[in-house]
Amino acid sequence: MSFETVAPESVGMSSSRLFKARDYARRVSDQLGGTGGAALVTRRDKIVGEWYWGVRGPQNDHPFDADTLVPLYSVTKGFTAIALSLLIEDGVLWLDEPVYRHLPELLGDDPTTPTAQTLQKITVRHLATHSSGFPAGDPDYYGCWRDRRPGEELAATYFRHAIARVTRGVVFEPGASHIYSDPAVAALGELIFRASGQRVPDLLQERMFDPLGLRRIGWDFPEELVGDIAEIVNRDWMSHLPDARTARRAGSVAGGLISNARDLAACGVMLLHGGELGGVRVMAPLTVQMMTTCQFPLPGRPNYPHRGLFWWIKAAPDTPELGTIVPYGTYCHGGAGHSVLVIMPALDIVAIMLRNRAGDPAGFLYNRDYPVFMDLVAAAVEQ
Repeated sequence: MSFETVAPESVGMSSSRLFKARDYARRVSDQLGGTGGAALVTRRDKIVGEWYWGVRGPQNDHPFDADTLVPLYSVTKGFTAIALSLLIEDGVLWLDEPVYRHLPELLGDDPTTPTAQTLQKITVRHLATHSSGFPAGDPDYYGCWRDRRPGEELAATYFRHAIARVTRGVVFEPGASHIYSDPAVAALGELIFRASGQRVPDLLQERMFDPLGLRRIGWDFPEELVGDIAEIVNRDWMSHLPDARTARRAGSVAGGLISNARDLAACGVMLLHGGELGGVRVMAPLTVQMMTTCQFPLPGRPNYPHRGLFWWIKAAPDTPELGTIVPYGTYCHGGAGHSVLVIMPALDIVAIMLRNRAGDPAGFLYNRDYPVFMDLVAAAVEQ
């Protein structure tokens, strides 16, 4: 999918202000120790800014360019939400149905125990809003790919370890609180597989990436494209994870998606247009609205509806992970590689930031980084 590139002023934006977003993205990338990166902004279906800098990695001096593929880490979760939403649109799944109906092993050998009775309360909605009571990920969980059994899909390995953790007991009553949980996402991925017969990567390839003609986004790629995957510079932080190149077939629904800037932006514009792009409809407008509006307010703060189905939503003045200037209704998802996809429906803007450094160095908080970039993009709007 290609977009026309125009001067920002032609669509009501300021070039000089937009350059501040570009400069910020690159400056922080350098401060993080990344070797390269990208930023891309569209407005009214036109590219108003597309910038690349540096090289693809410490051992790869190829310029970081429009063809460069970047591991997106948790940006993946927004796409897993798309797969879930497509099945809800199909009538295959329902947000408030109990998870154990699809994943009976959730209840263990004895469904009458107090723990099993609590686990019976977990719904699809709980998994998709990090409110299930599943524990957060831990180093042993992220390293469980080493425990892959002969003939076992890696997605099934992660699911097996996720279930082993939650059947010991939830960390809070389902729906009562919120904890960011990759094991819960793995469970949702398995649920989607059992309900549809397709793994999330295959489902999205068939129903989204192929119909839109996107060739540089996905979980796996032809061998001729593998060399375009950027290296993550700090392998020490990732020692418990398989390398992006060797694990690209793993199909992780929590963090395995890889993309270049343009194809990621095309997905954002599709969502911006209510599920349609270039005459191809991927999902219904109401499905996009369901996915990107509040599905879980934090307990005790009913006016704080900050999460849709995985997507972070700007819904209140102090909404976390989003900026101060960006308008209400803006939604996004970021990842541990300091990349982010932002959709601003009120401004008809999609913004992308890609980097190749994972994990937070001392004193750096990724959810204080994204809001600055988002605010700088929004501040460039003049009309």
